[in-house]
Amino acid sequence: MSAALVTPPRKTWSRTEMETLQSAGLLAGARFELVEGEVYDKMGQNPHHIFYVGQLAALLIAIFGALRVRIQAAVEAAPDEADRSLPEARRGGHA
Repeated sequence: MSAALVTPPRKTWSRTEMETLQSAGLLAGARFELVEGEVYDKMGQNPHHIFYVGQLAALLIAIFGALRVRIQAAVEAAPDEADRSLPEARRGGHA
């Protein structure tokens, strides 16, 4: 007799639930995004990436000026998706 493989139902998360987990410290050090109820792991930036982003920013600022260059601005969910999405969630339990 073989055991049938059972797939549990997928859990979709709300922004409020994720913020509660963050506040409780359960996601400390984690990098993730919540998009339409699905949680996605985010890869951290490596030193080479950080260096070259800085170099590119300096070049663009020299050409266009500091007021016209924005580096990695925060992303916010659209109002109709705000309860199911939390883009750009940060480390340390802060949204």
